[in-house]
Amino acid sequence: DADYTDLPPAFAAANHNDLILVRAGTYSSFSTDKGVRVLGVEEGVYVDGISTIHSLHFTKKFVMTNTRPDGLIVDACRGHVALESLHEQISWPYSKLTDLKITGSDDVRLRRCWIRGTMLGGSGWPWDEHWGDPAVEVINSEVEFVACNIYGAFDWDAENAAGGVGLFAGGSSRVRLSLTNVRGGDGSDGCNSWQRTEGVWERQGFTSRETQRWLLLVQDPS
Repeated sequence: DADYTDLPPAFAAANHNDLILVRAGTYSSFSTDKGVRVLGVEEGVYVDGISTIHSLHFTKKFVMTNTRPDGLIVDACRGHVALESLHEQISWPYSKLTDLKITGSDDVRLRRCWIRGTMLGGSGWPWDEHWGDPAVEVINSEVEFVACNIYGAFDWDAENAAGGVGLFAGGSSRVRLSLTNVRGGDGSDGCNSWQRTEGVWERQGFTSRETQRWLLLVQDPS
């Protein structure tokens, strides 16, 4: 057993099948190919930036529960990847997993996760380079969502912009949805602020023409 103050050194020291217990706090993003279990033992475990789970051997299993990563990439994993409760227990969208990309992976399963596409915004916002990216992008992978909520990005202040794609599945992907909500993001033709009220986005001070993009876009592999 050992104690660490950040996730990257903890992953570097871990062996396959180890359990990493994480207390509340804000940690750096990580990249790993190890079959470990990561458990947030308290509310408020935040992971800054985009973390990557890659090249997991088919005999290994990666599990992450009760943590709040900003973004996540699962790439070329032959082994089982299980992600559960990757969101904060509040409604404000910044606290949800923003952008999940799964490529070339055989068995990825998500349960009770909230995922929102990158927020659209004006010049200077840190998410500008990802305008319109799907909340979830699945390419050549097999993925299962159970009791999840997936929402495309909503437009913040870009004029005449559509909302983002909720879920994009391309290549030879197979995606299973159970008790899961998927919807595209709201767009607008104005640049005023938005307000979250009882689950409905309300615009302050103007009437907007809303544009909603695809809920689910499936691409023919040919």
